[in-house]
Amino acid sequence: MNYLLDPQNEAPDIEEDISLLRILQTMLSRRSLHTEFEPIVSVETSQTFGYEALARFRYEGRNLSPDLVFQTLHKDPDLFYEWERALKFFQVANRPEGYPLFLNLDPHVCKNEEQAGFWKSYLGPKKDIVCEMIENTDSTLIEESDYCITKLKEAGITLALDDIGGKRNLFCFDFLEDVKYLKFDKYWFQLFRERDSYKEIVKGFLNFANKSDIKCILEGVETKEHYLLAKTLGFPLLQGYLFKFGNLYV
Repeated sequence: MNYLLDPQNEAPDIEEDISLLRILQTMLSRRSLHTEFEPIVSVETSQTFGYEALARFRYEGRNLSPDLVFQTLHKDPDLFYEWERALKFFQVANRPEGYPLFLNLDPHVCKNEEQAGFWKSYLGPKKDIVCEMIENTDSTLIEESDYCITKLKEAGITLALDDIGGKRNLFCFDFLEDVKYLKFDKYWFQLFRERDSYKEIVKGFLNFANKSDIKCILEGVETKEHYLLAKTLGFPLLQGYLFKFGNLYV
């Protein structure tokens, strides 16, 4: 099985799933944890506004694809929950000081009172923590997201809605009442190339956000052309490869 970055799109078979799960169990027992802190940059000041913590996985000197790792962890809910707890402890402990920290939280690890209670007690008292809720692809998962968002909001945790406009992602307008940040997927750049009128949808979101005290972040900014387009559209915050010089690895 090719566990390296950019794996083939073929679905792993059962034996391959078991093999990777064993590797992940070993890594967790050894606390072999790594994170890349990616800067979120202010358009107005050109300075770092905050950082998103992105999990990275290495085993015996080799990089494992994060997408493949999380895809596999979804098949073992208990191991997934333990991994997420360990990752959040590690990411918070190693965070860059003085900036908001954006943490990705999958609704699958906040799906009952016990799990929600842990996240509320651990993240609730911490300042400058933003939980990114992943936009999902089916209605069942939207119900799970709603449960997770409700529980985190009870603890006063600041929330962001992630991957807006991502390919095949659904969007639930009800979530807009609960979040302080909207994060727009890099797929928008492809949509803009295909049809210029897609920009009008984004402008509507930005206008709504400005009137609702919500900050918008555009992901996937890789070139100067991307930067200029995002600035023209009115995005206040940007994230992507163009700012990779500011990435921090632990």
